[in-house]
Amino acid sequence: MIFNPTVLFINVSDPTRIPDNLAAQCCPTVQWVGYFGEVLGRRGASVSTDRIPLNLEHPFPLAQAISEFLMQKHEVPGHALLITDKDKDVIDAGLCHVRVVFVGTSYTQDDLPDAWCSTMQALTTWQAHQFLGELRSGDLDSTGGLLVLGLHPSNYDAAATLWGTGRYFAKNDPRSEVHLFTKRLLSLKNWQQGPVDNALIRIMRASVAIMEHDTSHFTMMTSIPPKRGSPDRLGALLRQSFPDDKRVNPALIRIAKPIEKQSRLGRTARRDNVKDAYVPTSASLADHNILVVDDVVTSGATLSEVAIQLAQRGASVACLALGVDQHLVPDSKLQLPCLCGTCDGHMIVRLSRTTFRPFWGCTNWHQGCRETLDYVSGLNAYYQLQPHFRIMKDWDLPF
Repeated sequence: MIFNPTVLFINVSDPTRIPDNLAAQCCPTVQWVGYFGEVLGRRGASVSTDRIPLNLEHPFPLAQAISEFLMQKHEVPGHALLITDKDKDVIDAGLCHVRVVFVGTSYTQDDLPDAWCSTMQALTTWQAHQFLGELRSGDLDSTGGLLVLGLHPSNYDAAATLWGTGRYFAKNDPRSEVHLFTKRLLSLKNWQQGPVDNALIRIMRASVAIMEHDTSHFTMMTSIPPKRGSPDRLGALLRQSFPDDKRVNPALIRIAKPIEKQSRLGRTARRDNVKDAYVPTSASLADHNILVVDDVVTSGATLSEVAIQLAQRGASVACLALGVDQHLVPDSKLQLPCLCGTCDGHMIVRLSRTTFRPFWGCTNWHQGCRETLDYVSGLNAYYQLQPHFRIMKDWDLPF
């Protein structure tokens, strides 16, 4: 997907590594350059350059500084790009909804950047270093793109390697409204019959080719089965991606017990929900190398359970998630009732699309309830639900 930013932020450990005229080389449309830390000298001098201070007492200093800079310049987050070699900056970039290019040879966060360059020199072609699903959603003729290798979400316990083709943003994330790959995945979720989105077919074929090039040839390709009464969307995607390939077998896995909708459950409940829920239809799968496909991975519970079941039948397994969900899965069972007194919703943490700060809003927001609480007041009210209960991690909060 082609992106032409007008604002460029730079936050790297060693400014001397930054190429001269970086803005002109990798982002020719940039009008402002904001940097943090040491002075960059004449680098980027062809455009307006500002040094931006950080308030280290703020929980997300980079996100705050970027948001305030954009407001001062009357620019919008969707037109901004951050270049960084710090893992944690990707989280801040997500909070203020700017795009981010990570530079480095290793990355450890669950939140993924828009692009990943191994060296500073690669920044001149950073558009080609986007993830395959996202890049090819906007450019059907592209031959570039990266796969995410070795994903390990919270509920993924299988030994099988988990791959991803790109990021997926939930509906309460403003990026979902402009993220083409997310829109394509949503169209797959709503598919009933007929042709599947051609872009997803191309993404599937390219992903399998890369995986087989880097690992070994698959002898079977299957997918997570649909719930009873639902169309087999993933099976249709596989069959239309590989129409004459006898390795495609969507019926390899069946559902053995009723399953609740995973999106309604917390992290621990998701694992319990799918425990022993998927069973291979073949008693022995020895000597088989099987690819399992899912549309979106969130906690990883479903793919993990299926991969473990297949491995117990003797198969070697690899998993591919088209989209990697970029929101946290809460583990708390507590619910703060909406304070409006007229609806049955409860309060969850949201992000303001104007100030990019967290606040508490009702789950019936899309049905018209506009009840809100500022973040601290919401925390205090949440603590009162169970006074001896102490929240220790962000993922204990209901996002």
